[in-house]
Order: sequence, then structure tokens, then C-alpha cells
Amino acid sequence: MVSKVIQAQVVPWLFGLPVLLLLILWAVRRGLRPLQRLAESLRLRQPGDRTPLPESVPSETLPLVQSLNALFNRVAETLEREQRFTADAAHELRTPLAALKVQAEVIGLMPDDASRQRALAQLQLGIDRATRLIEQLLALSRLDPMSAPAAAQPIDWARLSERVLSDVQPAAQQKHITLARNLLVDAGAVLPLTGDDTLIGLLLRNLLDNAIRYSPDGAEVVLELSAERVAVIDNGPGIDPQWLARVRERFFRPPGQDVAGSGLGLSIVERIAELHGLTLDLNNQPAGGLIASLHRR
Repeated sequence: MVSKVIQAQVVPWLFGLPVLLLLILWAVRRGLRPLQRLAESLRLRQPGDRTPLPESVPSETLPLVQSLNALFNRVAETLEREQRFTADAAHELRTPLAALKVQAEVIGLMPDDASRQRALAQLQLGIDRATRLIEQLLALSRLDPMSAPAAAQPIDWARLSERVLSDVQPAAQQKHITLARNLLVDAGAVLPLTGDDTLIGLLLRNLLDNAIRYSPDGAEVVLELSAERVAVIDNGPGIDPQWLARVRERFFRPPGQDVAGSGLGLSIVERIAELHGLTLDLNNQPAGGLIASLHRR
């Protein structure tokens, strides 16, 4: 009786188990087929391709696919930004380098020391312009990949503003421009309260440098610090209203400018402001001059 019971239980399993294993293997392969197609698609994908992956995958892996699609968009944007930056940098560097070459050739043709000294002065000016352009390009290349300040900490606005004003003082003295600081609140209450001290310093230097370079001799440039805004106020010519929306673009300079520049200063300011949750506003004053202010978003 026991033998018959065992045979009755074992024999069906001996015949059914291979069939069951084949069915399990078929079901697993069929279930993994979308993942295999996904793996093949990833293997063949180009670095800058932002085409989204198909979401016809098991529900358990759908969040992974959605995250990958978001990542592809970020990578593609980064590559496009780097390519555009490289092309713009190459284009902008070509002009000052060509000018330096011409000045060097002119120096070799000068017959007297006085003419040679004038050509050397122009060559030095060209070198200064190229140096500033390269510094601005390097600053942008560091800022673009950032998503937040690398070293956020409480900002000592009293010390930082004093240091930055000291940095730009020589340029202001050359044009007999008066620099002033209006600290309207306690230094600990100025916005933003926290951030990257080095980046905020770079932001202020760019705003003050622009104000000094575009203001007439004997003008006044004021750095105003309050709980609502950080502003640089000058009494220069301001910006033509038709160009106010475009002066933030990289390498853009309004027509008719006789002041040397790279067209990158405001781009750097806006990028640093964005990293600190601020917005850059540019407004002409009715009596003349420009107010470049930073506000919370």
C-alpha cells in the first residue's frame, strides 16, 4: 500500500517537473525581455542622445527608467553647454590674439623709441584684455557644472565688502571715481545670509568693475547692502533700454561701446546669483546711471 501511494505521488512529478521547469524558464525569459531591450538600447546610445527610453518595462523597474531619462537630459544639456562654451571661447580668443600679433609686428617696424613705446603700451593693453577674457572664461567653466555653492557658510558682509572695495580701488583712482558703501542693516542681516564667500566676492567685483569702467571720470559708485537687496549704483550712462534684456547674454556687448570688455561679467554675476537663490535686476535711474541689484527669488 505504501509503495503504491509513493508511486502515485512521485510518477506525476517525474513527468510534470520538466514541463514545469520549461514553463518557468519561458516565463522568466519573457519577463526579462524588456530589460534586455533596455540594456541593448543603453549599449548603443550616443553620449549626447536625449531620446527617452521606452517605459514599457515591468512596473518594478519603471522608476529606474524614468530616472535614467532625467539623467540623459542633464548629460545632454551639459555637453551642449560645454560645446557652446568651447566654440564661443575659441571665437572670442581669436580676436585679441590676432591683435597681439599685429601689435608685435608693428613694434618691429617702428623706427624710433617713442613710436616703439606707444606700440608697446598698446601691446600691454591687448595682453591685459586677453588676460581678463581668459580669467572670465575660466570662472564660467567652473561655475557652469555647479548645482549649489561648494562651501556654503555664513557670510561676513562687512569684511567681504571692505575687501572687494579695496580690490577695485586702484581702478577707481585712475578715473578719480569715489567708492562708497551703504550698510543699511547689521552685517549679519544682509542677504544672502549664507553662501560661498569666494563666489560672492567674485560677483561683487564684477558688478563694481563694470560700474567703474562704464562711469565717467569723477563719478561715484555706491555698494548698498540691506536685508532686501545687494545693489551697485552708479551715475554713468546706464544701458540703452533696447539692450537691457540682452546684456546678460554671454559675449554680447551693446553696439557703440568704446570701453574694453569681454561681455562675460554679467553672465558670471547671474550664474553666481542663481546658485545662491538670487535674481539679478538691471534698472536705469531717471537721473542717469544704472542700479544692478540682487533680490531673493
